[in-house]
Amino acid sequence: MRYDQYERAGLPIGSGSIESRCRHLVGTRFKRAGARWEEASAQRLLALRVAWRNGDWQRLHPDVNPQYIKQHLAA
Repeated sequence: MRYDQYERAGLPIGSGSIESRCRHLVGTRFKRAGARWEEASAQRLLALRVAWRNGDWQRLHPDVNPQYIKQHLAA
């Protein structure tokens, strides 16, 4: 990585803020009261959330209505 260029552009070069956001997003969904998850199911749901957050949903899942997902996954 070209840390000097990123730093001059005002971009974060550490991973702390990203790690914190990941903990928050995962914690919000997976640590709800009464929630129980098997690892395989959790991994699949995380992959869906990543696709949604990265703006890749339509490319990866063109047959699924994004409005439905927005109501159920994007929370």
